[in-house]
Amino acid sequence: MKDLTIIIPAYNEEKNIIYTIDRLYNFLENNNIDYKEIIITEDGSSDSTAEVIRKNIPNYKSLRLTSRDKNVGRGFALTNAIKDAKGKYVLYMDVDLATDLHHIKDAVAHLETGSSVAIGSRYLAVGTAKRTLKRAFFSKAFNLATRLMLNTSLTDHQCGFKAFNRADILPLLDKLRDMRWFWDTEIIVKAQRAGLKVTEFPVVWEEQQATNVRISRDSQRMLSGILRLWLELNWPGLKR
Repeated sequence: MKDLTIIIPAYNEEKNIIYTIDRLYNFLENNNIDYKEIIITEDGSSDSTAEVIRKNIPNYKSLRLTSRDKNVGRGFALTNAIKDAKGKYVLYMDVDLATDLHHIKDAVAHLETGSSVAIGSRYLAVGTAKRTLKRAFFSKAFNLATRLMLNTSLTDHQCGFKAFNRADILPLLDKLRDMRWFWDTEIIVKAQRAGLKVTEFPVVWEEQQATNVRISRDSQRMLSGILRLWLELNWPGLKR
């Protein structure tokens, strides 16, 4: 896995980011997982996240920071980090590391055997997800609506643990319109429509206490994203 770039998007994480970086590096070292680089893509935080990372970069092997002056969205941060990545394969994970890190090897294995996109699923039979009932309900409702409206058989569109063959996915990045939370769903739906092989694999996932997700606000945005993408795919000439 020497051709692997790991990407972590970060926003207002000054209190937790070094813990996250330490945990990831310790895991990679203890499990003999090689990699080309790790990119923290910071999205215009209002706190000192970028400064904390920048100060600590010399303490870590092949750690890079990309940063913006203002918040433009998680999807925008991921898009630009993937474009900037040096690895043949890119894998991004949420900053809370909710997905068991042992699945790094699973994700890369799928790419090495021909998949263009490998996505962790919290809802396949042997995967497990520990979360509040409220978030579980919203997540399952969102995935059901996505399957019905966007004609996809995937079980989990929004799990923050996805890997890509960088060369395969690059042509799609400039075609993405949502630069925030719906980015995950849009990229895999458009990858499928482009004929790329998208593979799901089960993951162990546990909800963390600190999160930037807000159910009422983000549920409206996600449902709007489904409708907007449905219109784009089915009525491409319609002005929106």
